[in-house]
Amino acid sequence: MNKKFQAYSNNVEVNGNTVLSVVSAMEGFEVYALEILRKNGIENLCSDLWYPQQYWLNAFTEIANRIGEKTLYNIGMKIPDNAIFPDSFGGLEEALESINIAYHMNHRYKDGMLLYNEKSGECGKGIGHYHLLSFHPEGKALMECRNPYPSSFDRGIITSVVRRFQGLEKMIKVYLHPEKKNRTNGGEFCHFVVEW
Repeated sequence: MNKKFQAYSNNVEVNGNTVLSVVSAMEGFEVYALEILRKNGIENLCSDLWYPQQYWLNAFTEIANRIGEKTLYNIGMKIPDNAIFPDSFGGLEEALESINIAYHMNHRYKDGMLLYNEKSGECGKGIGHYHLLSFHPEGKALMECRNPYPSSFDRGIITSVVRRFQGLEKMIKVYLHPEKKNRTNGGEFCHFVVEW
């Protein structure tokens, strides 16, 4: 069902704040970033507007093919700076869990229905998720990323969130689980091991 760079539904949109992470990640090459977005249907980029998720994924395809996966990782690293995230966290475990909430806060269906309900805390179904499968306070976690985004992008998001809590001075490793299939080798989704 899920293929990398293929939205689960053509009715899903992503907000402009999130799309701006492409421009932020390509610092010094903003005009080029905007050109790629424009070429893929995202014109007049504005943080207050919503854009088809597939257009953004098409831009990711072009970035991967023309520039490389490292740029997709850098875009993921910029997501917490640009996208809407929950206001506060009690610690790293809660911060990792918040990635899923943020994912649903920054995506909606074309009819304007947000995928995150602030009153109930429920996330909408049908667009995928980021699930924290296990968390060990002594320094290891396992995340499942079931969504249409590329693995390097997801790794960037997770790394950025962990760095915010563990600091740059602490060694952080985020890598694909070596014993599980993932989107880079034909799998439907990815599992990331997080170590700090």
